[in-house]
Amino acid sequence: MASQWEEPNDSDHPAYVALRTPRQSDAEKAKIVDVSSQDNSELSRQVPLLQLFSFADFTDKILMTLGTIGALGAGILRPSMNLLLGNVINSFGSTTGEGSSSDDFSSSVNKVARNLAIVGVAGLVAGYLQVYCWSLTASRQSKRIRSLYVNAIITKEIGWFDVNDPM
Repeated sequence: MASQWEEPNDSDHPAYVALRTPRQSDAEKAKIVDVSSQDNSELSRQVPLLQLFSFADFTDKILMTLGTIGALGAGILRPSMNLLLGNVINSFGSTTGEGSSSDDFSSSVNKVARNLAIVGVAGLVAGYLQVYCWSLTASRQSKRIRSLYVNAIITKEIGWFDVNDPM
């Protein structure tokens, strides 16, 4: 076994002292694995859906539930907006007869416009709820994962970085 302190043999380089860490010799003895010879199914394992949210706490689960409800509401309100726009067009067409008054026309257009405004406000609230809740829970979970990663890196001894790549 070589000594811990080694002098460089080459006279072209400036003099320095190379220090061999204890873990460096372990890395040289480590078995090198050829990844190309391994089965592709072993390398490309899919992560289960529930494991993606393993860092979510109770607040994150509530936010994800509210965000999903908002997404469902926004998705349901889009086609209903088309139905209400069809009713607006029908209210214009139904008043072209001889016996219809302007009051009937006004009341039918106001009724459909009021329903259209309600659906529009509900769609705005549902869309905002969807984006806000999912964005907030994503940032909370990524902050938690980054914090745990930094804590795990900080607790490693310095020789670990000679042998392993932290990424």
